[in-house]
Amino acid sequence: VYAEQLANPGNYGDLALTQAGVIASQAGKHADAAKLFDAALQKNRYQRDALNNLAATHMQLKNWNAMIPVALRLAEIDPSNPDAYVFVALAYQELGKAEKAPARVKAYTDSLLKYNNLANELPAKVTFTEFT
Repeated sequence: VYAEQLANPGNYGDLALTQAGVIASQAGKHADAAKLFDAALQKNRYQRDALNNLAATHMQLKNWNAMIPVALRLAEIDPSNPDAYVFVALAYQELGKAEKAPARVKAYTDSLLKYNNLANELPAKVTFTEFT
């Protein structure tokens, strides 16, 4: 269904690429989904849904280092959404589990706590479902 968008992303807009990425993700084709979300972000770096879905896709792929900048960008675009900070915290948690050097484990744990606290301290979660 999304093969044409994957093969020729330059021919499509950010919304079509994001939707194709969602389809790929639902089909369990997370590597394809990541490429499609990346392509959408090349078209529109403010595409919040592409950022959110790319962060979730990196989580599925266990690409923790790639997940962090995407989730931080999502937090920059959508600072009232605690999910962005949770993505960052989760990535640092997983990186810490794999780390052996005590100093790096501490740094990852400190970062995990920082972003987890940011998520928990937001007074409300604001989401948008449609712009008109």
